Amino acid sequence: MLGGVSLFDFEQFDAEKYREKCPMSSWHEFVPWQESWGSYIWIEIDREQVRPPAFISGPDLVAKLKADKAYTHTIMPYIEAAYMGFVPKAFFKRVLIASPEGVRPFS
Repeated sequence: MLGGVSLFDFEQFDAEKYREKCPMSSWHEFVPWQESWGSYIWIEIDREQVRPPAFISGPDLVAKLKADKAYTHTIMPYIEAAYMGFVPKAFFKRVLIASPEGVRPFS
């Protein structure tokens, strides 16, 4: 919708507080993986590399959607962020694979 890459920001994330604030959010349905999808890749981005204006934080993304009256766009409020443009591989901190066997480094 924005022309960027969706990111999730779980720094200082408290599942119980988030559940109280956003009871309709379904983040737990696919984090770390959803069985029906098989396995998939999570890429941790180095927070020191992503900076505004290319990076839009979760709270700023919620504010932007409200300001734009983009009420039909579904996001994971406050934990879904965006990076506008191509995310360079140099920003990758680690790559993980999530599957029925668990979460492990991807090589």
